[in-house]
Amino acid sequence: MKNTQLELPIPEIKKEEGGNPESGKIRGSYPEGFDIRDGWVVTMIKKDKKPSWEKVCTEIRVVGQSRDESSQGWAKLVEVIDPDGVKHTVTIPNSLFAPVTETDLLKLLLDMGLQLNHSGSFNPRIKLKQLLSSWNPNQRLRSVENVGWHHSSFVLPNFTNQSVSSEQLLLSDELGRQSRFNTKGSLKDWQEKIASKCSGNSRAVFSLSASFTPVMLKSLRIESGGFHFRGNSSLGKTTLLQIAGSVWGGGGVTGYLKSWRTTANALEQVARMHNDVLLCLDEIGQVDEKQIGQIVYMLSNQSGKGRMKASGELRNLHEWRVLFLSSGEISLEEAILQTSRKIKAGQEVRFIDIPADAGKGFGCWDYIPEDQSPAEFTKSLKDSTDEYYGLAGREFIRLIQRNHIIDNRAAFLRQEITQLADRFRPPNAAEQVQRVLRHFIEVGRCGELAVELGVLPLGNEEPMKAALQCFQGWLDQRDTAGNREHIDGLNQVREFLQRFGASRFSVLGEGFDPDGMKTMNRAGYIKFTDDSKQYLIFTQVFKSEVCRGFSVQAIAEELLRQGHLERGEGNNLAKKWRVEEQQMRFYTIRESLLCDDDENQSEQSEQSEHCVLDRAEQCL
Repeated sequence: MKNTQLELPIPEIKKEEGGNPESGKIRGSYPEGFDIRDGWVVTMIKKDKKPSWEKVCTEIRVVGQSRDESSQGWAKLVEVIDPDGVKHTVTIPNSLFAPVTETDLLKLLLDMGLQLNHSGSFNPRIKLKQLLSSWNPNQRLRSVENVGWHHSSFVLPNFTNQSVSSEQLLLSDELGRQSRFNTKGSLKDWQEKIASKCSGNSRAVFSLSASFTPVMLKSLRIESGGFHFRGNSSLGKTTLLQIAGSVWGGGGVTGYLKSWRTTANALEQVARMHNDVLLCLDEIGQVDEKQIGQIVYMLSNQSGKGRMKASGELRNLHEWRVLFLSSGEISLEEAILQTSRKIKAGQEVRFIDIPADAGKGFGCWDYIPEDQSPAEFTKSLKDSTDEYYGLAGREFIRLIQRNHIIDNRAAFLRQEITQLADRFRPPNAAEQVQRVLRHFIEVGRCGELAVELGVLPLGNEEPMKAALQCFQGWLDQRDTAGNREHIDGLNQVREFLQRFGASRFSVLGEGFDPDGMKTMNRAGYIKFTDDSKQYLIFTQVFKSEVCRGFSVQAIAEELLRQGHLERGEGNNLAKKWRVEEQQMRFYTIRESLLCDDDENQSEQSEQSEHCVLDRAEQCL
């Protein structure tokens, strides 16, 4: 449970304020009866009725007391010096000083390098516990369980940008121990070797913009979610994530990146570690398809599962705000379809699929230097992410606070994003498409903010242009600007008629003898008109089979809106027909539904393309 976040100064004290005059070096105010000498904690004992000092353990001190935001979970912040002279900081819950947990306390400290003196005339374990439990310094800290914003302060495992007015914050040891928020190189090196080389590349610029966006999630009221770069191998997808991750950290085999597999195993902890900062998830194919939908919803729903303590008391519910970038050879929809399920509209909006291929013949790159191949350019960027990382995110946080962006400009930025979303909205765009467009614009605007503050060395308009290009890629592969439920619902109706139009429908017309036809499991009738035909579907079949899994009302209204449904009288969507000497209601589908093929969709997509990209060129 090691914590590397804080290095609190220990004030030197005067001899008359504490300590033993005979000790080799006074280092701090130890409780009465204890002191420090020659790197050992010593205690006063009476031997043969004569007081003397004996060693207890190697150097250890309590430097502060912490508690959580509800003034519970009290603990002591303890420093231990190991045999190599390295200082370790650990938060020890007060509960470990209870008799039943003494062993856990000792194991924790020994693992950090603490040494006990077993050659004395007393049990050092008892004296150590006495020392720590009686040591109550005045220094107070507030413990937090997530990285990110806590009121006006921003906390990382090894970095805190502290508000002057706020209390000193301390991140939980559990998260601090697993930190990937390391730093290397300089901000200038990162700007020159990585960020500036991404200029002109829509996917790379969008990834960089996305890396700064999580800092603004709370103030801009952006909902949690993510973007997924999908495409074949060797396009440079992982490099896009490494570029974005270099904003926040690196080091180790995978640098700042997490794998989908490890995230599935420790989802809540990963989310808390990446609250208000970027989460990079590499290779969606590594995780069980059955878990993908659950992961997406849990990350985007911003809270974990409620669990009970052994006592029956409900544990604190963990909450977070997360924006993630992902990569893989398959899309979210393809992954979910492998489980015989279908993608839900909420998942599509929360987990936005972007074609990794920029379509210029260079994989995920729109542009590469003339003297390099795509593979060489990719490798150069990848190598640079191993050398320069972790400083841009910290600088962005400092400048956000220094310039009072959240206090003074958040409302204006929200208004600006709304106006841009209206300006670039494709014709006849459904609500889902508008929500996705807004997410792209949010990322673009946060990228522009990083440019404005001097952290991201790109042109002023480049982040927004890259965001709109990526949005267009998403829209192109979707083929339509309509709602996902409507698209899937109409496709299901169309498929039903294509599969069963000949076998489960009887022909209705003059001279027709229903009893003479052998139609098994009839779903309805076919009525021919002068130039086309209509499918009359029994209302119950329409509800239970044709629209299974969808809202019957919504699908019928969408069929009507697109001109594929002949409505009944009044507000009835089902129409009355006289069949077999009876008046019966049917959902009456025109043959035009079967003719509404990809040509129309392609035309709509082309119109959307001209709308989005042309407007971008004119307005940016």
